[in-house]
Amino acid sequence: MISIFRFALPAVFAATLVSPLAAQANQHFPRTINQRQSHQQTRIFNGVKNGQLSQKEYRNLERRSLSIEQQQRRDMRDGGGLTLRERYQLNQRLNRVSNSIYRDRHD
Repeated sequence: MISIFRFALPAVFAATLVSPLAAQANQHFPRTINQRQSHQQTRIFNGVKNGQLSQKEYRNLERRSLSIEQQQRRDMRDGGGLTLRERYQLNQRLNRVSNSIYRDRHD
């Protein structure tokens, strides 16, 4: 029972900190993409915390996540939001990172 709180409490705390930031980001970015990025960050955080991800895997996933965020900002720069093609491309990249998170945590 204590081990559940030891792992769950920091995750809840991290989610509490991320929620206001995600709400601010949603003013400028599509909500579904931000929600996916936030969820993937939580999965990465939990993988590191539980010892399921090595430092090398963590750095690789973080680098790829940062690259997606940068691409999203570049795509949004024109002020007109994301086109369907840009949204599709970001979702495809998020899919690949999501699959990598799963593989890395379960190998």
